[in-house]
Amino acid sequence: VYTNERVGLLISVYPQVEFAVPGGGGVAKGLAEPGQIVTLPLMLSKEFHEFTFVVNAGVEKPLHDSESDVAGTLGIGFGRAITRKLAAMVEVHGEAAFAAGPERLVSLNVGLIRGIRHVVLYAKAGRSLVSSDNLSHTYLGLGLKLLIHPEEKK
Repeated sequence: VYTNERVGLLISVYPQVEFAVPGGGGVAKGLAEPGQIVTLPLMLSKEFHEFTFVVNAGVEKPLHDSESDVAGTLGIGFGRAITRKLAAMVEVHGEAAFAAGPERLVSLNVGLIRGIRHVVLYAKAGRSLVSSDNLSHTYLGLGLKLLIHPEEKK
């Protein structure tokens, strides 16, 4: 939505729709939420000399599911390039339902991102600080992104 390279500021909105694969059985197995979820996230990024500060906030609205409430998310993170192709980030992330209820989660996450030619690798580990079920949760995630550059015609 807005980029100002002179001051290192970026603001973006990227709407999303999430749904379970029809007939896949994910909802019955507890792997997916019923209905659809429309998410309107907002990201603000500010680059400083030594680090980057990022805020992610969003609203999630369930559709066709009377059991779920509208929820909000908020993440605040700090990142730093370690080398030209390796960066690290620390984030505090929270989510909670807007309706009066006990559903909430706050977690602390650390992550690395590494670029190798046309491949970007992600790794993330986190631990819950507060959860509505009063249990500690550990999160691990790995990701891979392929960068495809169409060949230019000569």
